[in-house]
Formats: sequence, structure tokens, C-alpha cells
Amino acid sequence: MVEPAGRTLPDHVDPRHVVHFDPVTSAEITAFPPAAFDALRRPHPVFYSPLYGGFWVMTRYEDIAEAFKDDAHFGQWSAGIPPVPYAHAQIPLGLDRPEHTPWRRLLMPFFTPGRAKLLEPVLRVVARDKVASFVERGECEIYADYAIPLAAAAFGIQMGMSADLFPALKSLAHDVAYGSAKVANERGVAEASAFRRAATDKLDAILSDIVPQRRRNPGNDLVSALIEARLEVAEGESRPLTDAEITGACELLFRAGTDSTASMISYCFLHLAANPEQRAQILAGPHEQLRAVNELMRYNSFHLVPRVVRSDVRVGEVTMKKDDLVILATGAAGRDPEEFDGAGSVDLHRARNQHLAFGAGVHRCLGAHQARVEIVVAVEEFHRLIPGYGLDVETPISYVAATSKARPNAVPLVLAHSSVAAAG
Repeated sequence: MVEPAGRTLPDHVDPRHVVHFDPVTSAEITAFPPAAFDALRRPHPVFYSPLYGGFWVMTRYEDIAEAFKDDAHFGQWSAGIPPVPYAHAQIPLGLDRPEHTPWRRLLMPFFTPGRAKLLEPVLRVVARDKVASFVERGECEIYADYAIPLAAAAFGIQMGMSADLFPALKSLAHDVAYGSAKVANERGVAEASAFRRAATDKLDAILSDIVPQRRRNPGNDLVSALIEARLEVAEGESRPLTDAEITGACELLFRAGTDSTASMISYCFLHLAANPEQRAQILAGPHEQLRAVNELMRYNSFHLVPRVVRSDVRVGEVTMKKDDLVILATGAAGRDPEEFDGAGSVDLHRARNQHLAFGAGVHRCLGAHQARVEIVVAVEEFHRLIPGYGLDVETPISYVAATSKARPNAVPLVLAHSSVAAAG
């Protein structure tokens, strides 16, 4: 990676707590991102990496959960690590309280459990159609053939958008997240910032055309609702949203909702393909399906959530100073044996499972209910039609990292002949 020569450690960093960890290319990330911190946790509950200007990493559930909830000490840092700035504010993800509160209050009604359940029947139809599109050829790649189309369908229903827009949106969203991390690693943060800005501008240009269309022809969708919404700016005072704010919110919802959900679906199938004995539980009933999906989410959590220290704070044996950057790794939290018995293995019957795959505190994932419904539908409908499958052993699994997450490049499956017959 590109790193200025001669960099020294900050005075408050003890060399004993230093690990040269790269969230883009470290061997731990390229091997299996959710398990990246398993070997580091015991010797380094909290460590400092001097790469990309320097940042801390927490590896224990207790510390990570507390930091998620402590937004007084750990503020939002939406640029990610590597620290590549976005072209504009990430609303509401990049806001702290009190600015964050009215935005959260405005958007929450669109992401309730009830709203998520309304999507379920349509998503089941989409899932079955996608399975039908590849079942005859006896193979599929889960992310591209199944997971992304399902997540994109959910987004399209919410926004009232044509499916024709999704290929361009998906490609640009990939550039914003994964492409910018690759450029930062190879050519430095300055070039990555320019790369991210160019991709974001193109993404905004597509989404911004939708706002005037909805002003002329409103519908029963989120964009139309945001046009009519008013943002509280003071007690008893509110204002309408600007077109730029609506576009920015839609862009963030697309990037955060589609890829992250599709990535978790990919991780789920990666595990289930290698563990056929656990597939039967997927069809054991709604309660067991939800429990199984929650466990797969715990085991496969993959976000490297960035925060910035707002004021000096002590975590374990280290002191973090104001303006230090911090990674809260949901995978490290989910696989901490002090919090979960048998943390390194999957127990689809696990009863107590307070994982942090969706974060915690005031910034807990806005679309958590919807994402969970999408993942349950994806897993259940696939297994209803294709109970037998395995990984394509001729295609090695590799991973790609963004500035705040990492996912499989591809999960290629070979569908058993009996599976094709069953689906037919």
C-alpha cells in the first residue's frame, strides 16, 4: 500500500499495542474477513495500526458494544478507513446528535418491522423467479445471480424505480465503496478521494433525475414521501428537504442497503454450501429460520465500522486521544468467545444471540428489519427449490474490501441434479 515514509507513532501510542493491520489487504482479511481478528483478540484486545495515517481497532465484544452506544466519545466517521472523504455529507449516517436525531425520526417510519413485512410477499416472488432463471443450467453465482437482484428489487419497490437503472447504479456504488479502497491502497488517499467523488457525481446524476419526476408525478414511494416531508430544525420549526438532501439520502440508502444485504446473503450461502447437514433447519418453520439467520449473521458479520474519538477516552489498557480514528469490527464482536459459547462455530439453535451485525446505539442500522426479512426470504426460498448444492471447487473463494466492509468476490455454486428435478 502507499504510505508516507518516515512516519512515527503518536506519543500516546505504546509500541506494544501496534499491529500493522491493513483493512484492505491484510492476510487476515483476504483469508476470511469475519474471522480477521480471531487470532489477534487475545494478545491485542485493542491495537493501533500506523497505516493510512493511523487508527485503533477494538477486538472484544464488550468494548465494541460500549463504543457503539457511547456516541459522546465515539463520533461518526463516514469517510471510512482508509480515510477517503465522500463528495458530500452522508445523511443521516455521517451525523452525530443532535443533528442526527431529526433525520432518524424522519426516516424511521419507512423502515419499521411492519413495512418490512409488507415487502415479503413480493420478495418471495422475485426470489423464486431468480431461482428459476438459473436452476436449469445447474449452477449460479449467489451474489450476482441472486442476492443483488433480490436486494435491488426491495430498493426499487421502496423508491418506485425502474429496474433498468440498477446495473449502472450497482457499478457506480461498487466504485464508491470498493473501488475507492483499492485506489487508496495502490495510489494513496488523495487519488482515491478524486476517484470516489467522480463515481459519486455519476451516481447522484442518475438519482437526482428521479426527484423532479416525483414532484410532477408523486407516487406511493419513499422519494415522494421525502418530497412532502419536513425536517425539524428547532422546537416548533421545520423545513422541507432540498433536492440535494433527498438525492443524497437515496444514494446512501442504495449503497448501504443493497450491497450490505447481498453480501450477508453471500456469506450465508458460503457457509451452508460447505455444511449441508445444517440446511434442513432452514425449512423447519419461521421461528427456526429466523434463529438460523441470526446465527449466520453473527458468525459472518463483516463490517469494519469507522468512528472518530470526540474526546480522550480509556479503553482497556490504552488511551485514545481526540481525533484518533477507530474501527469497530462487527465480526470481531460476533466471534468473541467471552460473549458467545462456541463463537468460532455455527449453532443454528443458539438461543441467546445479541450480535452486533447491525451495530447498536442511536446509529443502529436503519434498515435492520428489512435486511433481516430479505435474508430470511433469500435463504428459505432457495432451499425450498434447491436443497442440494455445493461450492464450485474449481473456483477459489476470494474477498474484496471497501473502506468499511469486506465481502466475497463471488460464491459460485454447483446445483445437484436432484435439486434441479426438485425445483422443476
